[in-house]
Amino acid sequence: MLQLRALDGVHDGGDISELAHALQTATRAQRAGADDELLLGALLHDVGKVFGDIAHGDISAAFLSPHVRPEVVEVVRHHPAFTASHWDPSLKGDADPRRAFADEPWFGLASQFVDEWDMQSFDPTYDSLSLDDFEPLVLRLVTGA
Repeated sequence: MLQLRALDGVHDGGDISELAHALQTATRAQRAGADDELLLGALLHDVGKVFGDIAHGDISAAFLSPHVRPEVVEVVRHHPAFTASHWDPSLKGDADPRRAFADEPWFGLASQFVDEWDMQSFDPTYDSLSLDDFEPLVLRLVTGA
């Protein structure tokens, strides 16, 4: 929980903190019916940004890997490549970095994760669940409590 709270002081160019972004992403995932491991991935997908933006997907995936199934780890690890075309519209079609992963079994899940949850979650007015709402999930999956 400490790592998540640290995201409250991280702003990556948007109108909300990375903690608010994580809570929005996880709330959207929950409202879409995502399972608990995917919810934990949504909540922690940017936790690596505590150390900076470079390789944050790898850092976040390493943090998650003991606690969730491999496909969720891969979605989190590679989500920055899936967001690239959202930030730079010229990266469409063959230039889109996500195309490199088109044959991976988790490709569809990564596309949904980024397109429907992650990249929609920069809204300062969105009615997100709180960190307290997700705490039981985090404790159960991360600590076994």
